[in-house]
Amino acid sequence: MLLGIAFFGAGALVFFGKMLDRRGVIINGLIELDTFGADILYSVLIGTCLTFIALATVALLKSFGAKIFVTVDSQSITGPIRYGGSSLVRISLTSVRDVNVSSVSNNEFLVVTDIDGRKIKVGQANFRISSEWPLFLSELRRRLGRN
Repeated sequence: MLLGIAFFGAGALVFFGKMLDRRGVIINGLIELDTFGADILYSVLIGTCLTFIALATVALLKSFGAKIFVTVDSQSITGPIRYGGSSLVRISLTSVRDVNVSSVSNNEFLVVTDIDGRKIKVGQANFRISSEWPLFLSELRRRLGRN
C-alpha cells in the first residue's frame, strides 16, 4: 500500500508540474490539445491519482484495525457477518439452520445461517495457516453433529 501511495503521489506531483507549464499537449502526433485542453487532461489525471491515493490510504488504515477471528465454543459460533467484515455476530449451535460450503477458484467459503436469518460468512483466505481450514470445518461439523 505504501508503494502505491508513493507511486500515485509522485504521479500527481508530475502532472501538477506539467499543468503549470503553459504549453499544450500533442499525443502521438495525432491529438493536439491547447493549454485549456492540457489543463483538463492533467486535472483528470491528478484526480485519478488522488483517488487511488485515498483508496490505498483507506486500505492501509483498515489493515491496522482489529483482526476478526472465528470462534467455535461449546455453545455457539462467533464470526464476521460478511467476508472481510469487521462486524461480528454470535449464533447458538442449537439455532443453526444451514451450513453451506462453496468453492470458487480453489478458495472455499463458509456461510452459517441461523433460524432468524443471521449469517456468518468466512473464507479460507481468512486463515493465516491454510492447513487449519479443514480442521476448522471438521470441528464445526462435529459440534453441529453433522457429517
